[in-house]
Amino acid sequence: MEDFCRGCCSPYGPQQAQCCRVLSGNFGKIVRLYEVYPRVIDTVSQPITIYGHGFDNNARLNKVNVGGKSCPVLNVDVSTVTLDGNLTCLAPSGFGKDIMPIIISVGEGGFSTRVVEGLCCSEAPIAEENLNGELPPQGTGKDGVTYRPPEVYVVDPRVRSFVEGQSVTITGRYFGVPTLFDENGVYTGAIGLALPRSEYTPPEAKLVMRQKDVVDCLSTQHISDSSLVCNAPEMTALNASIVIVATGLHSKLWAESSIIYADQLPGFKYECPVEKTGRCYDCCEASCHQQFEMQGGSDVLDVDLEFGGYHAFCSKECWSFCGYSEVDAIARH
Repeated sequence: MEDFCRGCCSPYGPQQAQCCRVLSGNFGKIVRLYEVYPRVIDTVSQPITIYGHGFDNNARLNKVNVGGKSCPVLNVDVSTVTLDGNLTCLAPSGFGKDIMPIIISVGEGGFSTRVVEGLCCSEAPIAEENLNGELPPQGTGKDGVTYRPPEVYVVDPRVRSFVEGQSVTITGRYFGVPTLFDENGVYTGAIGLALPRSEYTPPEAKLVMRQKDVVDCLSTQHISDSSLVCNAPEMTALNASIVIVATGLHSKLWAESSIIYADQLPGFKYECPVEKTGRCYDCCEASCHQQFEMQGGSDVLDVDLEFGGYHAFCSKECWSFCGYSEVDAIARH
């Protein structure tokens, strides 16, 4: 039962104010959520169907919330006899796993503001509070929905120089929508109970090379749900697998479509003694020059080698390789 004022109260004024007592709705009403399908969803909004009890056939009286974000109701189909049925809503965009809680709030319409809520779908005890502190207390989080992990379809170019700083375009799916992050880099999409919002980050590209060395791209540009650009690190193996990591999910390691190849490795790093001596520097520079000259002056753009082409590149690389600092290099010159 709920007390509230309606238009019938207004004529009496503040001195003789009276309110109508209105008995509102069915006080035995129960809303239950049995199941959600599918449990694994696209990173860009897709319909999900929720099966349960007590939904209203008037779609506007059902409000669905998934991981703290609205899931607009598209249609409802409920038996007027058993009150069992289902509704379909448009899940919010996002990424990550165990996105929950999933809550349906069913109103009564008319003048009533009474709402009955149902929670999907765990029988686990209700916790005192959840990890985020942003959502109502829920169970274990095992019954949320999970966004699909990233998939890599094409990398371009597939064959490249070993030199760092070259762009590799990655085409695929389920990279997430860039607009899920605001101008301050804060994630605004649906979240789960296992991670605070601050730990949701844009997708990152990494190269997995020999002996399972994992090297981050120098930067990853998030173009769209289907495109990323990796500013690639130096190749230290003849091939590498590009892996996309997105908030606890990652693309398949060593999938054929994810492999890139180096036309050759930096020989000077394997042929010369690593020591802070002129011998190291001379060996390194000669080997480096020879490697690029064997390629006809190098097929790597000067912009990738910085100002001065491969001669300047070799000089800089060899000072670093042999253990000299920039100050040492200037002093020797």
